[in-house]
Formats: sequence, C-alpha cells, structure tokens
Amino acid sequence: RDAGMEDVSVREAVKAVNSDYANYSSHLFLANSYFDLRDPNGINLRYETPFQTEYLVANLLAPVGAGTLSPQVSQQEYSKLFESDHAGVSSDTKYLSHGDWDQNAVEYGNFGNTAFAFEQDYSSTHGYRPNSDQEDTLYDFKLKQQVTSQDSVFAEVELRKTTGGNRVPYFNQADAATAPFRFEESQRPIVVAGLHHEWQPGVDTLLLVSRLDDSLAVTNPLSPTYLVTKDSDRGPVTQILPFQALQNYRSALEIYSVEAQHIWQTHQFTTIAGARWQTGNFNTRNYQENFDQNLVDLVPTVLAQQNVSAHFDRENIYAYEQWQPLEAVRFIGGLSYDRLVIPENFRYAPLNNDTVTTYHLLPKAGIIWTPLTDTTLRAGYSQSVGGASFDQSFQLEPSQVAGFNQAFRSLIPESLGGANAGATFTTYGISLEQKFPTRTYLAVEGNLLQSKVARQDGEFELIGANPPFKYQTGNLRERLDFTEWSLAAAAHQLVGRDWSLGAIYRLSRAELIDDFPDITAAGAAATGFITRHDTTARLHTLDLNVIYQNPLGFFARAGSVWTHQENHGDSLTQAGDDFWQANVLTGWRFFHRRAEITVGVLNVTAQNYRLSPLNLYSETPRDRTFYTQFKFLF
Repeated sequence: RDAGMEDVSVREAVKAVNSDYANYSSHLFLANSYFDLRDPNGINLRYETPFQTEYLVANLLAPVGAGTLSPQVSQQEYSKLFESDHAGVSSDTKYLSHGDWDQNAVEYGNFGNTAFAFEQDYSSTHGYRPNSDQEDTLYDFKLKQQVTSQDSVFAEVELRKTTGGNRVPYFNQADAATAPFRFEESQRPIVVAGLHHEWQPGVDTLLLVSRLDDSLAVTNPLSPTYLVTKDSDRGPVTQILPFQALQNYRSALEIYSVEAQHIWQTHQFTTIAGARWQTGNFNTRNYQENFDQNLVDLVPTVLAQQNVSAHFDRENIYAYEQWQPLEAVRFIGGLSYDRLVIPENFRYAPLNNDTVTTYHLLPKAGIIWTPLTDTTLRAGYSQSVGGASFDQSFQLEPSQVAGFNQAFRSLIPESLGGANAGATFTTYGISLEQKFPTRTYLAVEGNLLQSKVARQDGEFELIGANPPFKYQTGNLRERLDFTEWSLAAAAHQLVGRDWSLGAIYRLSRAELIDDFPDITAAGAAATGFITRHDTTARLHTLDLNVIYQNPLGFFARAGSVWTHQENHGDSLTQAGDDFWQANVLTGWRFFHRRAEITVGVLNVTAQNYRLSPLNLYSETPRDRTFYTQFKFLF
C-alpha cells in the first residue's frame, strides 16, 4: 500500500473481505486502507467508524502472533513479524517546521499462546491561526490469548487526553475569532473485551463487550444561543434574537455495549448475523452568563446553572446474506433493525434531560460482478443510523455493502452543522474497476450520500408582555438535510521495477439545508434572522503523483494537487478558490527495511487557500513546510 495508491488499496481490500469474510487478513487489509484515508487532523470523521470496526473484527478473528494488535506494527512488512516467539519495539516520529510534532511508540511481543502490544502516542499541533493548537496523549494496551485450538480472547484498555482550541476548518481563517473556545477531553478508560470461537473453517462466532467513557469540558466566551417569545408554550416563535453568552460546559458519558455475531461461510453463501445492545447515561453541567449590556433589562447576569442527566439505549439486530450463484456474480442483501433512545439536547445549551426514541428498519443491497478476470463492477445501496457520540465506532456489524462504506460517525461537516446525534445515512454507490496486464489500474466511481438530522437547540423564552420579564428555558427545532454527489476517476501505472504513476480526479457537489421550522416570517424579519440556509459547494481536485522505490532502499515521491471550488448560497466573500499545491519527499529504508528516514517539503510554492468546509477535504499546510520522519521496527 504505497502512498498515492490508497484508493487502489481500498478497492482490493473490499474484494478480499467480500470473497472471504471470515479471513482476518482481509479485514486487516481493509482497516489499514481506511486508516490511510482518515483525516490526519482528526476533524473529518467519515472513516473513523469503518476503520475501528474492521480493526476490531480483524483482531477477534486473527490467531495469536498475526501482528494485528497495533496499526503501527500491522502496516509494516518486515520478516521479523513472522518469528514465532519474539519481542519488539516500533517507533514513528514526525516533525514539521511549522512546529507540529507526532511521536508514536509500540512495544509488542508474542510468546506461545499470548500476544500483546502497548502503544503510546503523543502529538502537538500548532495550526495556522490563533487558538487552533491541540495536544493529544494516548496509551493503548492490547492482549490476545489463545485458550484452546478453537477459542481465543482479546482485551484492550485505552486512555486518552486531548486539549486544545478551535480546530474546525473555515473558509476565512479570520472567522475563527467568532468561536474562541477551549476544550479538554478525556477517556479514562475505554475497555474492550472479545471472544472468538471457530466451529470449523469459515464458521465463527464473535462476542464483543465494551465500556466507553468520555469526559468533555468546554469554555466558550462567545457561545451562541437564542432569546425568543412565543404566543403559547409550544406555539411558533414570534420573535427571535440571537446573542452570545459566556459558557462553561461539562459532560460525561458512560456506555456499556454487548454484541454477538455469527459468521457462516460456504462456497455459495455467506451469512453474517448479529445483535447489539448498548446502554448508558449522559451527565451534563452547563453554566451560562450574559455579558450583553443590551439585554440587561431582559435577562439576568446568570442565565443558566444546569445539571442534567439523560439516558442512552440502543438495540440493534442485523442479518446480511451473500449469494454467489456463479463464479463471476455475488449478490449481497441485508436488513437491520435499530431502536435508539438518545438525549434530546445535551449539546446546545440551555439543555434538558428529555430523551427521544426512534425506530429504524434499514435495508441493504449490493452486487459484485466480475465478467472478466480483471474487470469488476460493483453497486451498492444502504441505509444506516448513527449513535449519540462515538458509541457506534465499537461494533462488529459490517461496515460496507459491496465495498461502499455505510458506517459513519458523521457526514454533515461539524464546522457548519455542529455535532449531531441520531443522524440517518443513505448511501448509493457504483464502481467500475479494470486491471490490465500492463500493470495499469483504472477505476471510475460515483457516490450519492445523504444525511438528515432533526434536533432540538436550547433557547431562553421570555414570558409576559411587559417588563419586568420572566424567562424559562425551552427548545427550538432545527432540521439539517445534507446531500453529496461525487464522481472519481483514477488511473495508476506501475512502470518497470521501481516507478509508479498516479492520477485521481474527483468532483463533488455538497448541499446543506439548515431550517428552523418553528420561527414565523414576521418573527424572523424583526431581527433579520434567516430561518433557512441553503448552501452548495462544488469541488474539483486533480491529484498527480509519481513514486520511485529502489530495492536498495532509496525512495522518492512527488505530487501536485489542483483544487477548484465554486460556492453558492454563501456571502460573496465565499465565492470559491482555485490553486495548486505541490509536495516533494525523499527517503531511505535501511537495516533490512527495519528503519526508514524521510525528508521533504510540503506546499513547495507556499500557496494559501480558502475552501468552504461543506466539501470533504483535509486541511493541508497553508505555508511552505519542511517535513521529517524517522521510524524503525525491531
């Protein structure tokens, strides 16, 4: 999986998973492929859930000593990993001249029927604007024990702490000043345990038990909220005044999860069935203080002092069937049922302790057709539903249908829609892939992704017609409707022994409709409040890269990316942008490929840019940045 060929890696991995679902190496291949697609800044979370899901399945299915316990180790291709009993250490250090630093270390080993990996990761990010720094510390211990020839157990304990400022992307970097918040998030600890029983080759039962723990503290001196009036308690909003308040927010979630899955694989049929149960609580404290002198006659200085608790519950039953009537054709069908009980509003203050219960019957369908040995046509459709936080990332249910991802943390960009709970997802995908004897890889893929959220935002409601007013906290309905069309065409060519060339063109059109249905036109007009935003963004990218790798260990990579964006519905200052960025890296692998050093320059021409976060993209350096990396595995 060389850099620049991540899309090829994903396509080959999903073929492996669908052709042999009970094979741990297929899931490991797919997990590592999703790992390469994740946003290195941790902002866009589209691939977090499928990566975590595939990696859990791989770790449960894998025999002891397979080298799956740490992504940092499993992505290496060193012969030392195949030694029966051994201990080792892996280290990966990255430094950017902008001041960003990432250090990852893993101590791992395999002795008889026991394997372990202890990972430590520290990263410090400075960002390219004020208050965009972040510091992250992770400790993760995994253990795999072979109990009998057919039974193995897996355990993981993870501790994490992240602190920082405002990391979400903006079209105009100066706009970040409107959200100068600071946060601290801790997970102490996340505990995962699993059991694998192999009845016979291709027939497996998996059990996953987890405890999720997360604490979040946010201080925001400019937290947005609303002051409203209504004709009745649940009537429409006749007047609305957005304003800002000082907020101190604390939340703690504790969720327990149990999931059982059975895999039954024969020559023509593969059945994957399972059930998951999750339960927990969200405990939240909220303090809000008014500093707007124009509102002193309407609301007091202390707006809210809240301590609320809301229950979380989820029951999920699913079944997937793969049928291969002919060697060249594989049909995929599935159905899942979800009952979801989530807090009504634990994020957008003022808060409440109510819950919302929803029921979802979610169909899945797909086909994989291989009319020729090196020609593959895939099509897939799926409906799925998200959880309340990161709870859906610890699951075993298949993350993809015919190779198209259906497991999402979120689709709506958080910088525009905020964090959401209970979002629904609909996915349509079609792909044509062709390999030639000339070692040429071609692919065309189209996707349609949709996500909808109906949520409650907090509000302060004035009571009475004349001063002195009283007020009470309430809810303001908000509906988000997101649609993304995308088309990608990729061509990769292996040239001789040492060279590979690649070109990937992507076109995506994203639209977000943000609607407040309870506000009357007259009530919105009084303060100029816009009750409905309809924003679209069209993004073109062309990624060109060349890679050279010599058997003696020397390698080099050069790439250039053209980006063009057109925006509609925003202000004229967000019309779009058009620019090129180029990167050059070179390095050397030595000590029998157990050590590697890389140096290079990112954004060689120091090209800054303005992009709407409505389209999916990972933020790249906004100035010329020198890059160094040193890693080893012994």
